[in-house]
Amino acid sequence: MDLKKIKEAEDYLNKALKLSNEIGSNEWIKESYSRLEELDSIQGNWKAAYDHHKLFIRYRDRIDKEELETESMQRLINNDFEKNEAALRTEEEKKNITEDANKKRKQLVLILGSCILILIFALARFIYRSKTNKTHKV
Repeated sequence: MDLKKIKEAEDYLNKALKLSNEIGSNEWIKESYSRLEELDSIQGNWKAAYDHHKLFIRYRDRIDKEELETESMQRLINNDFEKNEAALRTEEEKKNITEDANKKRKQLVLILGSCILILIFALARFIYRSKTNKTHKV
């Protein structure tokens, strides 16, 4: 179009549109219609320019809709992931709290058991000394 070779430009744009349709690239289809609209405007073919503009708008809107849907799905996936991650963190914190409580309970049992053993040994020693003192006195 810049070289003012209108017929060649039209042929290339139609080929581009055909190839874009074959590969299913909405972005390239949109661009092809935009350029065809521009070419029709240069030629003064307002009806074709209007038709190509409508097709350009249709593909632009389709692309925008696909992008919005993709972003929406991505946000939804991220939200689900964050919720699951938060639930896992909460569960892990509960597990850590339970483990800490169990450790403290075990330490307390060990300390109390040690104290009871010490008391038993002290009582046994006292009783043994009492008996040995009685036998020595007799």
